[in-house]
Amino acid sequence: MTTEDCIALSDDELLDATYDAVCKVAELDEDLGEKLSSLVGEWSERFAPEAARAELVRLHEGLAALRLVRDALAEDKLHDDLEGLRQRQAARQLRDTLDRR
Repeated sequence: MTTEDCIALSDDELLDATYDAVCKVAELDEDLGEKLSSLVGEWSERFAPEAARAELVRLHEGLAALRLVRDALAEDKLHDDLEGLRQRQAARQLRDTLDRR
C-alpha cells in the first residue's frame, strides 16, 4: 500500500485497513497482535472516536451476520461495548484534567 493509497482512504476505511493488518499480525504472533490491537483501539478512540464507534458497530454487525452471537445477546453486547467506549472516554477526560493540575 502506497502513501497515496493511504491518503485516499476515508477515516473509516483507514481504520478497517489497519485492523485487517492487525489481524494478519495476530495470525503470526497472537500476543503481538493483541497488543497492537489494543494500541490501535486506544489510538482510534482518542483521535478518531467516530471511526472507532463505527468500527465497533461494524464488528458487531459482522458477528450477527455470521450468527456467532444470538440477536438478543448481540444487542446487549453492543450496548455494553458502547458503554465501555464512553467509560474509557470519561477516564481519559479525568486523566487529562488531573494532568493539568
